[in-house]
Formats: sequence, C-alpha cells, structure tokens
Amino acid sequence: MWVRLTRRLATYIDGVNLSAHRVGDAFEVTRHEAELLIAEEWAVPVAQGARSLDTRAAARVSRATPDDRRRVRIARRLRDVGEQIQRRSFQPHDHRRAEDQIRDQWHDEHATILNENTPAP
Repeated sequence: MWVRLTRRLATYIDGVNLSAHRVGDAFEVTRHEAELLIAEEWAVPVAQGARSLDTRAAARVSRATPDDRRRVRIARRLRDVGEQIQRRSFQPHDHRRAEDQIRDQWHDEHATILNENTPAP
C-alpha cells in the first residue's frame, strides 16, 4: 500500500523504518504498516493516480537543467531546516559573528576573578 509521509519526528515510528524518507515522500509499505502510520496521523494514503504523477515528476527531474537542480537542492535544504525547527535541534555552526567574538574577548579581559582569599571590591 502506498502512503505519503505527513510528518516525521524519528527514524522509526510504530516499528516502521522511515530513515530513507522525508516529509512529503510517497512510498510503499505493507498494509499493516500503512494502517499504523495512517492511524497515528504520520501518513496519508496515496491514490493510484497520484503515484503515476510522482513517476512523471521523477522523469522530469532526470531531464532537469542546472537551474532546476539548484532549486531542488535549495528546497531540500529548506525542508531540512524546517524539520530542525520542528525538532528544535539545530546543527552547530563553526563560525560566529565577529561582534560576538569581540564581546566575549572584552568580557574575558575585564572579568574579575574571585578567590576565597581575595577580598571582594
């Protein structure tokens, strides 16, 4: 049975492996798995005609121009960020704004270190 994933909060939901699928993907699962996903509102059933549209869309992507491929990459990145927002887990960034680095450096230079033997100012 074919289903379209409406939301995904984990790679395994109700015992169904969703690691290869993203929100919006249509894929085939067993009837039991489909019933579980649909009952928990993780997916919706896909009609017979809708699957053929997916096949035609896949054929169009294979003939895509570089601009089309760029749009697909951007759409995937936006979808990844949307999923991170839903999970509230963002990937760490190695770069920081220069203002933040300067502020932290100034703070460290002007910080007063208190020891138990040092009288407070």
